[in-house]
Amino acid sequence: MRRYPTNSPEAMARIVTAVLLADGSLDSSKIDLLERRHVTEMIGISEAGFDRVLHEYCDDLLTTGQRSDNFERRLSLDVFVLLLSEVTDKIMILRLTSVIIDLITADTEICPHSLSMAGHVMANWGREIVGVKHNKAKTVKEY
Repeated sequence: MRRYPTNSPEAMARIVTAVLLADGSLDSSKIDLLERRHVTEMIGISEAGFDRVLHEYCDDLLTTGQRSDNFERRLSLDVFVLLLSEVTDKIMILRLTSVIIDLITADTEICPHSLSMAGHVMANWGREIVGVKHNKAKTVKEY
């Protein structure tokens, strides 16, 4: 799998792509979700740039992916963890985690591989999420 610079739009787009294609198909409900959530704008990549990352991901998956019993190529969870390590920006981690959860529940069936990916997201990025410093908003007068 090729490497992208840490916190680059390409690194973020590839994580989204990995979850998007986890079940082996590109479902229209997932594409609609990406458009509704303005994911390309959120991660700072053009639609053409996102398409390029998607094609590069598929090329890499063909050469490095694990082959399943029915000859589908899947990203190993170990490699997925390496992809997650390319994003360290805490705000982007929170935003991408939200997108990932929405993606795995976008269609009528939850793919076990997608669910495993979500578990790895929470296990690996959870430390970063917990480390986010919250600004205390004063909504109630404190005594």
